[in-house]
Amino acid sequence: MKRSVLLAACAALLFSAGAALAQGADPDNPTCPNIQRVFGPLSGPVQVQSAKVSGRRVVKFSGAIAPGAADKLEKAMESGDPVEEIWIGSSGGDAAEGLKIGKLIRSMGVPTRVPSGWGCASACNFAFMGGAIRVIDPNAAFAVHMFTITSSADYQAYVDVTRKGGDSNMTLNNIARREQASALLATEENDFLIRMGVSRKLLTEVMYQQKADTFQGADKSTLRCLTPDEMQRYNVVNAD
Repeated sequence: MKRSVLLAACAALLFSAGAALAQGADPDNPTCPNIQRVFGPLSGPVQVQSAKVSGRRVVKFSGAIAPGAADKLEKAMESGDPVEEIWIGSSGGDAAEGLKIGKLIRSMGVPTRVPSGWGCASACNFAFMGGAIRVIDPNAAFAVHMFTITSSADYQAYVDVTRKGGDSNMTLNNIARREQASALLATEENDFLIRMGVSRKLLTEVMYQQKADTFQGADKSTLRCLTPDEMQRYNVVNAD
C-alpha cells in the first residue's frame, strides 16, 4: 500500500473514532451511541400510538417487546384510517415476538422506519425488517447482537454441581433443551431474513460474531450498531 493511501486510511479511521466520541459513543459498545440515553426511554412497556404526520397516518410502536406486543400493534393498525408507515423504537425483548411482529407487518404491507433519535435493538431488528419498504433515519441506531438462550449461569451451575459430586443430569437437561431452542431460533431467523429480502450474511458476518455475554474478558461489548453502508450492503434498508 502506498504511503499516501495508508495515511489517508489512518486519517479516516481517526476521524471516524473522533466523530463517534463527539456524538457520545457508548463506553462498552463503541460502535453505538450511548446505550442508556438512546435505549433507556425505549425499554419500558410497549406503547402503540397513532399520529398524523404530514397528513399521513403513522403508528408509533415503542418499548420492550414482550408476548402480546404483536396483538397490540395489530389492533391499532386495524382501527381507523389505513396506516402508511410504522415507526419502531425498542430496546429489544422476546425474539419470537419480534419475529411475529415482523411477519404481521409484512402481511399488511406497511413500510417501517426507525426515526431520528430512536434506536432498534435485538428483537426489534426482526420487527423492523418486516417492512417491505424500510428506512432508518440519520442519527437513529440499529443495534444487533448474538441472541442467547443458554446463559453462562447454566454452565456455572453444572460446574458447581459436578464439583460437589451431585447429580448434574437436571442441569445438563436444561442446557440441552435451551441449546435445542437456540438451534431452532437460528433456523427461524435465517428463514425470516430470506422471506424479508435481507441478506443472511447479516447473521453470519455480524450478528452471530458478537459476544453473547460480558462474563469473560475485558471486552464488554455485546451490541454492534450498523453503519449506513452496512445497512445498505445487507439490505436492511431499501429506501431513502
